[in-house]
This record gives sequence, structure tokens and C-alpha cells, in this order.
Amino acid sequence: MKRSVLIVEDDALVRDVLRSAFEREYNVLEASGCSEAEGLLRNPIDIALIDYMLPDGDGFDILKAVRKVKPDLPIIVMTAYSTEGVVIRALRAGATEYVKKPLILAHLRKKVSDLLGGKSGEGLDEYPMENSRADFLLSGVAAFIEENYASNLTRDELAKQICMNKYKFSKLFNEKFGQSLKSYINSVRAREASKLLKNNLALSITDIANAVGYKNLIYFARVFREIYGMSPREHRMIPPEKLSSQGNLWSIE
Repeated sequence: MKRSVLIVEDDALVRDVLRSAFEREYNVLEASGCSEAEGLLRNPIDIALIDYMLPDGDGFDILKAVRKVKPDLPIIVMTAYSTEGVVIRALRAGATEYVKKPLILAHLRKKVSDLLGGKSGEGLDEYPMENSRADFLLSGVAAFIEENYASNLTRDELAKQICMNKYKFSKLFNEKFGQSLKSYINSVRAREASKLLKNNLALSITDIANAVGYKNLIYFARVFREIYGMSPREHRMIPPEKLSSQGNLWSIE
């Protein structure tokens, strides 16, 4: 017996594409908005694909409604937004996964297959994916750091935010990003400090250190030197044309 997929998407063209991608393997139920989707929840559903932006609400309204009647249903949120606010809201509302738009159908089909315990089709593994809920949670943490780098960010608080043991959190974060949480936060802060050093000449280095989350100027200078190979003052003195973009940081050409 075919399993059933609920697709909640207001764009008719996108909905048609999604139906075509799944209808050979699954029974497909479709809705263009929140109220229509709620009316389908009495049907057998094995997984739901829910758009974040809908004409009569947002995907989280449906997500919460689904959780009341089908608490264990796998739910994938589809969104063009990957900011900290969207990711954390999705986590708290009970999303299992999220995918970014524009959609890669092979990517999405593999996620659905994985969540339902199936086998992926040939050629789908060429798309790098975050298959586990832990990856989803850690992506949310990374987005949160990008938005709140100037705050007092600690391992214990970030782990608590996603309801994860702090030791497991440290291990998984290191595996996913190839560096420790502390190193990751320092790299984000140093990147932002570099921008301020070049674009806000009226700000003192102490002001910049405070602005990116450092209360200790000596520690800020040490971290900055470790990442850029020079002090903040030396970095500020380099003409902009001598700098080139490289990843998230800046380097001298």
C-alpha cells in the first residue's frame, strides 16, 4: 500500500511540480492554505511538506494543528528563509526537518524517503544533505549565533536552547562545522569586527571589541591576531584594495 504525503503549498505551479515528483510512489494530498490543510488532517497521512508562507497564515499554524492530532508525524518545513527566527520557530513548533527554497527535488525526495525509512533512488546521494534532526538543530544554533554574536553565548545555554546534553552538543557541533563552538563564535565575531574596522573609522578598537561581544580588549586582540595574523589596529591600516574576500573572513592579497 502506498504511503500518503500531504503537500501544503499556495503556489499552484510549485504544488504541481511536487505532486509530479511524489505521485508515482505516494498518495498525494494537496492544500493551498491553512484552512484547507486542516480539513485534510482526518485522512491517513505519513508525512507532511509544509510551506512557511501561506495566504491565510503561516506553516507553523498548520504544524501546530498537525501536532495536536498526529504528534509523531514527520513534518518538513519548506522555506526561502533560513534566519535564526524561522529555524528556532520551526524547532519549537515541532518540525522534523526543513528544506530551503528553491527546492532541489532529488534532495527533497531523499529526505522524505529517509524519514519514512525507505531507500533512496539511484543518483540521489550526489546532493549533500542534513539528514538527521541533530543537523537541523545545529543549523538553527549556527543561525542564532550569526544573529546574536554580540550576546553572551555559552555552550550550556545554546545546548539548553535545543534540549541537548552539553557534551553531546559540543561533540556534534565539532563534527558538523569542523571546529569547536568557541572557535566558531570567535570567527563570526572577528569577521564582524573586520567590517567595523574598515567601515566605521570613527569607532575606537575598544568600541568595536564591545560591539562584537568582547569585554576584554586584550582577549579580543589575541583572538583577532590568531584569525587574521595581525592586530586589529594593523588590520585597520591596510587599504581596502589590498584585501580580498575569502570565505567568511578577509585576507591580504
